[in-house]
Amino acid sequence: MSRAVVYYSFEGNTREAARKIASLTGADLIEIKPVKEISEFGPRKMMEGGGKAIFGFGSAILPLDKDLSSYDEIMIGTPIWAGRCAPYIKTLLKDESIRSKVTGVFTLSGSGNNRQCIKYFRKKLPNLKYDVSLHDRVGKKAGANDEAIGTFVSGYIVPGEKELKN
Repeated sequence: MSRAVVYYSFEGNTREAARKIASLTGADLIEIKPVKEISEFGPRKMMEGGGKAIFGFGSAILPLDKDLSSYDEIMIGTPIWAGRCAPYIKTLLKDESIRSKVTGVFTLSGSGNNRQCIKYFRKKLPNLKYDVSLHDRVGKKAGANDEAIGTFVSGYIVPGEKELKN
């Protein structure tokens, strides 16, 4: 079974989780890179990133390093912006052939609340089985992420395929 962890990370939180998930599941790691990244500072960051997320806009992404059509399963990772996934994830999911392969999503936010984002994913992703809400690494509850990731990836591990690393 071939798997990919496909993610977008703005501040490195989602990247860190994606690396752990890929390592535990034996999945390939594929980063989504925007054509033009949003501003890193202040109100402009909120207007560009949060505004696009709130209004459901996608944003242009660079071609991926690998062809996602060659994978059996895809896990998607995204930061939560204004209760929604990053605009770059929306762009990726415009492709039906990718949407049909997504079986898991992981989200990262300061609050750890992904309900609105998961509601969106459940409508868009017909084969979604697993989701996990993680906390940004500077958040008070970030220490719970490893256990949550372990529970999340346990759905992907089948007997005889690979043991979870502790």
